[in-house]
Amino acid sequence: MAERNLVVVRAGDKSLHEGWLAPQRGFDMVVSYFGDDPDRWRQPGVRRIDGKGSKWVGLHALLSSGELDWRAYDRIWLPDDDLACTPQAVEALFAHAQLHGFALAQPSLSKDSYISHASTAHNPRFVFRRTNFVEAMAPVFSRAFLERVLPTFVENESGWGIDYLWQMYLDKPRLECGIVDAVQVRHTRPVGGPNYARMVAEGRSPFDEFRALRRKYALTDITHLCWGGLAVDGRELRTDEPADAMRLLGDALDGMRPWLDEAGISAIIAGQIAASPALRAAAQRSIEQSAA
Repeated sequence: MAERNLVVVRAGDKSLHEGWLAPQRGFDMVVSYFGDDPDRWRQPGVRRIDGKGSKWVGLHALLSSGELDWRAYDRIWLPDDDLACTPQAVEALFAHAQLHGFALAQPSLSKDSYISHASTAHNPRFVFRRTNFVEAMAPVFSRAFLERVLPTFVENESGWGIDYLWQMYLDKPRLECGIVDAVQVRHTRPVGGPNYARMVAEGRSPFDEFRALRRKYALTDITHLCWGGLAVDGRELRTDEPADAMRLLGDALDGMRPWLDEAGISAIIAGQIAASPALRAAAQRSIEQSAA
């Protein structure tokens, strides 16, 4: 049986979500509108529900209100409104999330995007990567997982850092979270927006909220890791498999290098080695061979 899929976009007046629509599509769309134009985004086949506030606080209010029966859907995508993508990309994202068993996933970001996290950039070596991080910019949730993480949406106003909390709620964190490289979207604007500007004007900072969240949950290590992935040659790589570990690290790192400095590269390598016995063994063998 085909899954039922829902897109809920938290949209302002410059939202790009019209580009995601096609006359025939396998998903429903709700526009959670925070603007002031009474006529904006009213069109057949798309429901508009108004609500003020920042993205995640506004979505929490909507999803908790009972006004939207989102539990009738199998998967729910909650993207930012400044993503350029096609209807086919949205369909493919849902399809890959279902096929590969992701409770939490996101599309990869094209190389011409505004990118905040190197791990989210498109990696042409993979169909998908199983990761320990999916960005709050464009996450797709299974219904059950969204139910589980919904309280995190109001941890702070900016939403900064809540995506690091989601890993704590996964039953199988090395399998159920991933970035779908077979699907690319373009992030068209720098991080920020009217709510961030308002916070700064009020003497508050998203950075301060992120630091406070890290202290609250003792998030001392936020290195982005790759647990595995399906390579474009059809081979599924796993960091715990000795025959796969070095290739996986190299291929995953190659996709991130344009957005990392030397310290960032070193941190990724160290994090992967610490999390993978197979990589630790390979590193030790390399040291011993160099010393011989």
